[in-house]
This record gives sequence, structure tokens and C-alpha cells, in this order.
Amino acid sequence: MENRYAVVDIGSNTVRMVIYDQEENGALTRVIGEKASLGLVNFVSDGCMSDLGLNKLLETLEGFGLAAAKVGCDELVAFATASLRGLENTNDILEKIKAHTGIIVDVLSGEEEAAFNFGGLQAAFALTDGMMVDMGGGSTEVLSFAGGDIAHLSSLPFGCLQLHKQFISEILPTTGEEQAIRAYVRRHVASCHWLPGAAHTAYAMGGTAKAATKVYGAFYGEGRPKSLHIGQLTGLYRQLTANKEQAAILLVEEVPDRLHTLLPGLCGLIELLHIAGAERVVISECGVREGYLARHLSRETTRVAGD
Repeated sequence: MENRYAVVDIGSNTVRMVIYDQEENGALTRVIGEKASLGLVNFVSDGCMSDLGLNKLLETLEGFGLAAAKVGCDELVAFATASLRGLENTNDILEKIKAHTGIIVDVLSGEEEAAFNFGGLQAAFALTDGMMVDMGGGSTEVLSFAGGDIAHLSSLPFGCLQLHKQFISEILPTTGEEQAIRAYVRRHVASCHWLPGAAHTAYAMGGTAKAATKVYGAFYGEGRPKSLHIGQLTGLYRQLTANKEQAAILLVEEVPDRLHTLLPGLCGLIELLHIAGAERVVISECGVREGYLARHLSRETTRVAGD
């Protein structure tokens, strides 16, 4: 008999709920997903999320909870990443979410987020050596692995929405703004001594990477690629920044919720990949949500066995 679970991922840019069925053999199958582009990082000032941002989050979570119950979920689990990590009013937010919706939110550290991403990646690929990168709205998690095990991991304090908010004055980046983003990424990556030359193949997850492949397929009139050479990714960025009117139309048609954030995010992602020496980028549909749910279910199994 299948069990059904809902996983809610509260990110800085997007809040998502994905529903999975767990088969008798333990395998997880994605049933349906739903998202709300709240841009929570825009509601943070002086280290605190505003009441307006909190109310938007509460409304979204309440709707997700009702939807999960309607489709017969046995349980809903929720976590937050950079959206709530490190805020001065995090505890107050968590208490209000629980009181208003009954949902208990687990706030992940950057290292936990990276590790869960790797767990999700392992479910989708047979991994040996390489690196993983997940650019979200407010942070980017990177790790390298060797022999299928994590070798190094780091959480970097930049993401697509944060880069747009900090550096972009209009919609698409100017040459000067691009240079500022690249310098900013290099400055923060300098603390990752292991990153330069880390891998030839990078596994990318998160909205920036997925949206980039969707735009690539539309721009070149191809299907959505599952992997890209770094030169192809760089070429797409150059084409879009050189033809801003065409780029704006394409982004509105293909990824309207990322009109402002895709190019600054892609600029930062490409710079990071260049530093790592990655020549090929493989896009993963699995990541932190699958890794988090797998850990949760393993803990439940252990708890039941110990009762």
C-alpha cells in the first residue's frame, strides 16, 4: 500500500510543495508540485521579515496544507533554507506558522541543505567523482564528492534573487553590473579553498539551472537539454545580454516568474562553474526535497522499529 507525503520547501524566492507517493519498496514517486513566487528576501529589512512577508507566507502555507489534505497526504513536512536562516525574528515566525497552520518548519543550516541536496542527487544518478551546485534565491550550496561520498561542502551567501536585489538597477544586468556580480562571487568563493579545479562535471539543481535549460531550448528551437557544456551556457548568457529586448520577451514567455532573477543568477552560476573548472553541467530534477524526505522517513522507520 502506498503512503503519500507532502514536502514544503520555503525558499528565499519561491515556496514549493511537492507531493510524493512512497511505494512498498520505499521508492519515492513525484505526483504533483505547486509553487508560489513570494520573493521573501524582499520582505527582509534590518535582519527581520516584515509582517507583510509573514502574512504572505502564512496564506501560502495554509493553502498548501489544505491542498495536501485534499489529495490524501498522510503527512506534511516543511523546511526553510536561506529564507528564514539567520533572521532575528526566526523563532517568532516559526511560532506564528505553527499557531496559524499547525505546520512545524525545520530551518536547515547551509551545510544540512547541501547534504540533503546530495542525498536527492544520489537517488537520481550513480555518482563517482564530481561536484554539485544548487543556486537558490538567497544562497548557493556547493559540494564536491569522490567515490560517491561527500569530500567538501560549503554554503555561499548569494543567490539569484539576492544578486538581483543587490546589483541590478533595472530588469537585465548592464556590463558594469555583470562585472560587479562576478567580482562578488569570486570574493565569496575565495573562502572555498577546495573549489578551484574541483570537477569536470557539475550537477546543478535549483530554479536558476532549470530555468536556464528551458530558455536555452526555446532560444535555439531545441528540446529542453538535460546537460550543457559550459560554453553553451555562457553562449546563452551572452546572446541574452546582447539582445535585451529579445531576451525580455523570451523570459516573459518561458519563465515569467524569473524575469528579474534568471540573468543575474546565471551570471553568478557561470562564474562559479568557471572557477571550479567544470566543463559539463548536468541538470538534476532531484535535490533537497527528496533528500530531506528520505531522511525524515528513515528516522520514522527507526523510531517505529524502536517502539
